[in-house]
Amino acid sequence: MKSSKPFLLIILLFLTSRCDREKCEAFSGSVLAGKMETYFGAYKAGNWWVYQNQNGTKKDSIYITAFADSLIKDEINCTVLNVRRFALVNTYLASMNNIAVVYDATTTAISFKAEAQNASFPTFTHVFTDSLIRSLPAAENPGNNKLDSVRLGGTSYYNILTGKRTPNIYYFGKDRGLVGWITPTDTFRLVSFSIL
Repeated sequence: MKSSKPFLLIILLFLTSRCDREKCEAFSGSVLAGKMETYFGAYKAGNWWVYQNQNGTKKDSIYITAFADSLIKDEINCTVLNVRRFALVNTYLASMNNIAVVYDATTTAISFKAEAQNASFPTFTHVFTDSLIRSLPAAENPGNNKLDSVRLGGTSYYNILTGKRTPNIYYFGKDRGLVGWITPTDTFRLVSFSIL
């Protein structure tokens, strides 16, 4: 038994030194860019949005906290992936529950996912082999989810990406983020914003 310990130690040292020499020469992967960044790139630290309901009795100020933008290296597969995480603080959008957002790029797609307690939001995904941004769940979002414009509370917004998550519909504007949403009882529209 004593004679096998040095042999195992030599093998372990050999494997460890071999791993050090076989590091990635180059990384491939995805960053947050392109079509998805057009609609969701506004979500960065310091930016904020103010919404008002249709009859002017409610205002919702939404701002970003806990912002983290990171690159994750996978040295086994020689890939690097971009992940942006943050929380959206709000009053009416998710009934004062912070919305946890994960906006990430994998080797095959870029996705924007939002979750909050007692609230449901659509997920948006752009698979690199597809020319469209898809709104999910697919059963609630069939067909084309791009609109030239939408009119909310007397204001028109252009270059719109829509997503439905029963019972609400959400509208995202190019270079603006969320420009409004419709619930069964109310409509909110963007009235002010700051995008740095």
